[in-house]
Amino acid sequence: MTPDTINHINVYINDVPVKLTKQKVNNTFLVLAKITDDILLKRPDRIRVTLESSSLNRPCDINEKSMDKRTLGVAVSSILIT
Repeated sequence: MTPDTINHINVYINDVPVKLTKQKVNNTFLVLAKITDDILLKRPDRIRVTLESSSLNRPCDINEKSMDKRTLGVAVSSILIT
């Protein structure tokens, strides 16, 4: 993932866009959002998290030695809601 990809990520909680704080820690990008009660109450039975990015990459565009021409999405390692 490139910095451009992380800069173009949007997150929606229960179909409501949320304000994000983005930071890079070592080789990991953290995307943090504060979710208000009114957003959670829109769907009291579940929380729907939607990630959207207008900037996706191919490995061959990031590393010229790569033969991989697939367009890759965004990998999520974990979601923590507290």
